[in-house]
Amino acid sequence: MMKPIAGLSLVASLVLVASPSFAVGTWGGNSGNKPKLDEHVCKKAPKNPHCTGTTPAPSAVPEIDAANAGLALALIGGLMAIRRERRNRG
Repeated sequence: MMKPIAGLSLVASLVLVASPSFAVGTWGGNSGNKPKLDEHVCKKAPKNPHCTGTTPAPSAVPEIDAANAGLALALIGGLMAIRRERRNRG
């Protein structure tokens, strides 16, 4: 019983600890062909503010931090597993 729980907790912790690496960087790895993508966007949508040079004022957007949420879920899962193991042992 201990091996499956240890394996599952190891996999879950590795997945959730790796989540901060997904929160940073370029989406889809498109940083290499940005001029080509810009040209394609301007052909399809010429009124796009990116193409006309007029950008709207920035608006307030709530920040969602998925990395810390993943770590919190891992902590809660670990505490639940510890409680279950202590209950089964006693």
